Amino acid sequence: QQNSNKSNNEWITKTISNFSTLRTYLEKEHAKEKESRNNNNNNHPQQRRKVPVPKMKDRAAWHVFCLGREEAYGNLGGYEESGDEEEMEDEKEKKLEDDKEGGKDEGKEEKDSAENDNESKDPLTYHPTQIPPTGHEPTTSLLLQLDQVLTRRVFHHHVHYLCEWNFPLSKSRAAWMYALLARMEKPWHREECCAVRSVLRECCRRRWELKLPPPATNSADEEEVECSNGGAAWEQLALLNTLIAITGIYYEQGAVSGGDGIDALFTVVAKEKNSQK
Repeated sequence: QQNSNKSNNEWITKTISNFSTLRTYLEKEHAKEKESRNNNNNNHPQQRRKVPVPKMKDRAAWHVFCLGREEAYGNLGGYEESGDEEEMEDEKEKKLEDDKEGGKDEGKEEKDSAENDNESKDPLTYHPTQIPPTGHEPTTSLLLQLDQVLTRRVFHHHVHYLCEWNFPLSKSRAAWMYALLARMEKPWHREECCAVRSVLRECCRRRWELKLPPPATNSADEEEVECSNGGAAWEQLALLNTLIAITGIYYEQGAVSGGDGIDALFTVVAKEKNSQK
């Protein structure tokens, strides 16, 4: 148990360190880009890599932009659903269409922020049909293209789908949320604190409900875990752990959420324990 706690603490320390390094890197690159813009240096790399993006309040469009149409519409991996699951996905798609329509109406009243005036100053125009099948990756250049107002808004969009609509925490969604959290500068408003706390609570809930197979002890066990889709459960655990560490420890939302420390944040129910009940 002591060795296990030591390994967990080492992983948490490394995860927090990597996240902090990314934040520092983004801050430095943003400063360079800003200085280059002030000096009218159009040859700077960040000045040449503009990506057309949706309107700020168009939640459904941002969902597709970040994840691609298949995942955004609840059909991750292109699988076919049936029965109740199919009805659930149809309902999600209907809600997404409603979001899209609502985004159009709200967009008429949206004022673009100073650093990301894509519609009035940028000659590039956003076209939904040009989105890659798996969406855009949160690259450094794309993150720096988004100012703080837009960064926070996109983060809120992801929180909405994760926490309110219970969309899966895929690699792509986790990568975007991780990247946006790294890009968000402090101080935060109350809305950002509440959103981050919601992510922490949702990730802790999913982690507690996650059913893990027993750890593999040899190659035969590893093959069995993969065949039984156990590998996906361990991958999900890694994604949840990362977001829990960032939101609960780095951003210190664990105590605010009423947590009992690190041990309470990183609690999971093993599959074998569930089977005994």
